[in-house]
Amino acid sequence: MNDNPMLFSVQPEVIWSNAMPRVASLAYASAPGMCGIATVTVHLEDTGGTANGCSDTMVPDRVFRIIIECDNDKPSFVPGPAVSVFEDHWGGSGSSAIAPFRYPNWATQISTSDNVGTPELQGLQFDLVFLNPADRNLFLQPPAISNIGELSFHLNPDANSFGRDIQMYVRLVDSDGAVSCEPLDTCPVLSINIIPINDPPSASCGGDITVCEDMMQEDPPSVPPVLAVTNWANNIKVGPANEGVCMGCEGQEVVFGVSTVNRDLFAAGPIVSSDGTLQFELAPDAYGVALVTVQVTDTGDNTLPSSNRGPTCTLSITVLPVADRPTFTSSAAIVATEDDTAAKSNYPNFVTDITMGGDTKENLAQSGRFSITASRPEMFSVEPVIEFTGTTTARLRFELVPDQCGDLTLDITLRDSGDTASCQGKGETASNRTIPMQVLCTNDPPDFDLLSNTITICEDIAVNGHTVPNFVTIVQHPQEEAEILTFSVAHNNPALFTVAPYIDGSALRFTTVRDAFGSAEIVLTATDNGVPPLTATKRVTLNVLPAVDPPQYTVQMHVSV
Repeated sequence: MNDNPMLFSVQPEVIWSNAMPRVASLAYASAPGMCGIATVTVHLEDTGGTANGCSDTMVPDRVFRIIIECDNDKPSFVPGPAVSVFEDHWGGSGSSAIAPFRYPNWATQISTSDNVGTPELQGLQFDLVFLNPADRNLFLQPPAISNIGELSFHLNPDANSFGRDIQMYVRLVDSDGAVSCEPLDTCPVLSINIIPINDPPSASCGGDITVCEDMMQEDPPSVPPVLAVTNWANNIKVGPANEGVCMGCEGQEVVFGVSTVNRDLFAAGPIVSSDGTLQFELAPDAYGVALVTVQVTDTGDNTLPSSNRGPTCTLSITVLPVADRPTFTSSAAIVATEDDTAAKSNYPNFVTDITMGGDTKENLAQSGRFSITASRPEMFSVEPVIEFTGTTTARLRFELVPDQCGDLTLDITLRDSGDTASCQGKGETASNRTIPMQVLCTNDPPDFDLLSNTITICEDIAVNGHTVPNFVTIVQHPQEEAEILTFSVAHNNPALFTVAPYIDGSALRFTTVRDAFGSAEIVLTATDNGVPPLTATKRVTLNVLPAVDPPQYTVQMHVSV
């Protein structure tokens, strides 16, 4: 028997041999991880028996010690599970939000040795070795495990550190240098997964904007109808480079939400497009200051701990008042007739709805004047003018040059008295309008000139026909040059002519009766082919003077006596 049976997995035993001389062997097996001293007592007796008063032969007990010397056994522990945390987050909350992450009892059943009941008084320390040394940069305080098994680490404050399956070998080392596992790649692995999240977007906002009232309603406008301030917002980012990695971050875009105080200043907008362009369209005749708040967001996930809301910035849009353009309404077109009299060339209320500016104050404070320019001034004997007949009405007056007709345009400009102290130093302003004018052509009577009003010839000069060349010259207005004139000729002395007078081209032709003389009034009538056909008549006096005819006689037949 022995006094320390826990030292042995097989208790000490004396085993006799059967051969002579007989010897005995001592056999035992030490218990794993156990060391110490056991006192063993050996009792020896034979098996002769006790019959006939005999007794088994006995010798005195023998006592000896078995000493199992102690080695420094390797320490041991049971590792915990993998750990997952979100990037850009800390282990605490509230005022301690930047505290490290802590996981009590991550390592359990921590033991200095395998000697059950005889723990060694040794110091223990966990050693963590990164499989990828670069992962060390993801931590401000690298992962550590206390000797009571608490895991702690502190993420790098450099935003957007993240990784997946950051792995470290974990081994336990005692103060005598014994390690829980050797070689290193046989040690358990601690996995820490830093989960990327949707970070807020960011952008740098531009400054305040100052514009002039109605600057986009000018004719032509000084800027496009919608004012665009490119790169008003710049350095636009949906987040750090890893935004395409996290769940709900793929394909993100930056969105600028805009809210406006004094919305009445705008006909449209303001808005900020994803490329940072600020756009708005001013409301007519509006001025003042609008406070605009711009919220930067992205289209990614907004479920905590993710966030898609970036910074908010504020700007003011100042619209300075200006001297607004005057306005008016005029007739759409003018139709006149050639040779209209002055009375017919007076158009009352040709212009109506005259204003001098956008609001009542401006309208009452200013005066206006019209100017008008004709594209064909040669058509007027008195050039067109527009004259005020009231505060909101005006008339058009002109006189045409006779016999003028055709198409032209009238450029009408209304100028106000302006305000040289207004926005951007603008003085008087003007409104322009161009209207068509048509002077309808009328068919004027034809006209022609005669070579002479009197023709005088002698008797019998024209018995074989007489021609007066270039007797008729046609006179036509330029717009009627294409008209064709037809001449008819009448006279009051038919006894005078064998061939009555007629016009051949521009010549006057006729044939007189032999020995006839006297006077005839010839009436020439020209008829045009206009609409309606018109005629013109002129008169010519033809004088055929008598002549002294030679004497005449008759010779009789010869007479014989």
